[in-house]
Amino acid sequence: MDVSRILHSVKLELDKTTVKNDKEKLSTFLYALTYKSANPAHVFLVGKSSSGKSNLLNSVLSMLPMPIKPEDNDKFWEKGLDGMSVTGISPKALNRYLPTSDFSWDHKLIAIQEFDGAKDAAVVIRQLMSEGGAATLVTEKTDKKSHFAKLWSITGKPTFIITTASDIVEHQLANRCIMIEIKSAVGAVLAFQSELYKKGYNKYVDDVLAQRQSWRDYFKDLSLVDDVVIPYASFIHSYWYNDVVLAQRSYQNFLRLIIGSAIVHQENRPKFDGSLVALGDDYEIARRLYTSLKFTLSPSMIPIYEAIIKLNEAADLKHLFEKNDGSKVRCFSAYEIGEACNLTVKSVVSMIDVLVNYSIVSPVYDLRRDEYHAGKQFMRYQLASSTESALKLPDFKVLCQLDPMKSITDFNFVYDKDNQTWDIVNGKWDFPIVKDPYDPLTGNRIKFDEN
Repeated sequence: MDVSRILHSVKLELDKTTVKNDKEKLSTFLYALTYKSANPAHVFLVGKSSSGKSNLLNSVLSMLPMPIKPEDNDKFWEKGLDGMSVTGISPKALNRYLPTSDFSWDHKLIAIQEFDGAKDAAVVIRQLMSEGGAATLVTEKTDKKSHFAKLWSITGKPTFIITTASDIVEHQLANRCIMIEIKSAVGAVLAFQSELYKKGYNKYVDDVLAQRQSWRDYFKDLSLVDDVVIPYASFIHSYWYNDVVLAQRSYQNFLRLIIGSAIVHQENRPKFDGSLVALGDDYEIARRLYTSLKFTLSPSMIPIYEAIIKLNEAADLKHLFEKNDGSKVRCFSAYEIGEACNLTVKSVVSMIDVLVNYSIVSPVYDLRRDEYHAGKQFMRYQLASSTESALKLPDFKVLCQLDPMKSITDFNFVYDKDNQTWDIVNGKWDFPIVKDPYDPLTGNRIKFDEN
């Protein structure tokens, strides 16, 4: 299989069974593929009922060595599959799922079709996400009805992909996941379904699934990756607001998107000391996909953002203030924002700077009424003019501070053995800084020197 434009080919294949949400479905696919790594990602697909969450998830799973039918979940490893897709998990099920003495959840994928069916297992799911294992001491009865203690333990760190229609996800669990919002597109879905029924819906779906077997075989055969080196990670870090924990989590999520891209293109990526090396190509792919607001912000930030949206939509004259230049602006205090989302002023003040840093809201400094400048809790904030992109990241050449007068192909990665760090230099070495970067949505080649 030609991997030079493989991610765009995946998009075209997913388009056969999904509508819209192009960035979301490609990102979900890349995050799902991190089950091949030692540091997998975890995803919550969030959206209203009938928004297409389950359809998107099932389409992604059908490209991977995962169960197609419910009965395929039983002893999935014996069928050459790499995980299970279920509608629920009982509290004790994961703890006691030990089909063989050496079974591990490493390099496995668990898809949960609706989180309501797995809420009671949240503690164990969190442990598997963070610790790579779980141990629970339980009491059991003997035949003679006496009690004894028994330790149930499981090992491994699987990738979890979970759908939910709820706006509220358990905080500790949500903070371990990438939240991807699936936007409803009712008109496009109805038109898409009409076309499928013209062809014969069931036959069309069966034919597509049969054709995807070659994709499933290909991704099954991809090598497991113990580690992915991102030589330019420090450059990315400088663009993040690293003093904020929430931003640190989104930074890690962005790096995992790069890891997913390196894994899917592993045939075209160099290896160094046994590790796969992510090129600038993978950064550019991640940068083009990582633009959805709920993609970047932690779930705990969403209520503040939605409160500001709500206040802005319902703003009346008391929220309209005159600026020193005579113009008027709608703006709100941290107190008003807190009231709208049931948070204390202290909580809003501690988190509002994240929204400011991401250019989602902006402080208003030049109001004529000076009393609103007495303290941050009285500072007024307005919704930024553009809220589509939560974080602006430059192209790879600007990111790495490369000479704009030189072609990017003149640079290479070089490993400094003394300092155990990677450097970007102008000169010949084993592999270039970029190979053949392309836009995964269009398939077009990226030409840095024309930016």
